[in-house]
Amino acid sequence: MNMSENMPGNTKHELQEAIRSINSTLGKCEKAITKLKPGTSSHTLTKRRIEAFNIAVSLIERELRNEYTAENPVDELKLRLFYDGDIPLMERWLYAPHVAAWYKHPDHWLRELRERRGEFSFLSHYIVEYEEKAVGFCQYYDCFHSRLHEVWNDEWKVGDKQGEVFSIDYLIGETEYLRRGLGKRIVAELMGKLRAIGAIRCIVSLEPDNIASRRVLEANGFTMRNGDYVLNIAESTKTKQVKSGG
Repeated sequence: MNMSENMPGNTKHELQEAIRSINSTLGKCEKAITKLKPGTSSHTLTKRRIEAFNIAVSLIERELRNEYTAENPVDELKLRLFYDGDIPLMERWLYAPHVAAWYKHPDHWLRELRERRGEFSFLSHYIVEYEEKAVGFCQYYDCFHSRLHEVWNDEWKVGDKQGEVFSIDYLIGETEYLRRGLGKRIVAELMGKLRAIGAIRCIVSLEPDNIASRRVLEANGFTMRNGDYVLNIAESTKTKQVKSGG
């Protein structure tokens, strides 16, 4: 049974927003239950809510997986939401030598993923699929909300309010998919998502010797500014519209 056939008006975007909202509430319940005494009515009610939220998340995730499979050809690169079941795969990638060279603290990354419904709910995580196989990971996040977790030396890198300045991360975990141009396509997909939500600017900090990622960002229109790569999304959107005659 296709859920979308029985839920008029529920687009893919609405399902994705619903799952983020449920995950946020689920994270709060998981924190609250640790403070409740087992056997009490409050503990039992909260436990049942957690079980119900988990069922809802699983159903929506299954529907999104079905939609992705139906809409995307086998050889097309696609980004799907990150699921709990992806954590072991992500852990393997983070400890792979070609990834560990740039992702220095895998335990920190794994904590962010495990806490993505709570403390790190401001990040949007995705698994990259290509040829019907999970080959990598990427994420974007609002720099305004990341101030509690990382230091930005300049105010322009954070923005005056949420929804203005974003940053991204990405990796290709499967070695046989390296040097196939997928990095460029992943960043292009992320920029499309940021344009869709009205982001103004994207900033990426890189290690000086990460030549491959520098080339990927430059291929997507990023330029160096004060030691970071920057893309003014609004300007790049206008350029695309002019080139396409829009």
